[in-house]
Amino acid sequence: CLNLVAAGAILIGAYVKGVMRASAEIMPDRTARRAEAAITVENGFHERGFERELTSRIIDEARRYHLSDVRVQEQGSSRCYKIPGLELHSYAANG
Repeated sequence: CLNLVAAGAILIGAYVKGVMRASAEIMPDRTARRAEAAITVENGFHERGFERELTSRIIDEARRYHLSDVRVQEQGSSRCYKIPGLELHSYAANG
């Protein structure tokens, strides 16, 4: 985690009874306009809405840091989706 923070990453945790069970990391590029993000959910905690909630938090942070687009990778999946700047506001609002 310290290497990620030193590199400028934004880290988000999802906790159940005080234990982190899911997380998201956002790594802005050198221009701080675009970012790569990853979502990880602990085994046994999938299908509980963590992916949706973390995606919403990623969007909130992207808006806060004025990122123009974010590419999100989900753990254990080849699925990668891009959230362009023009959609950041509407996706967060309509999720």
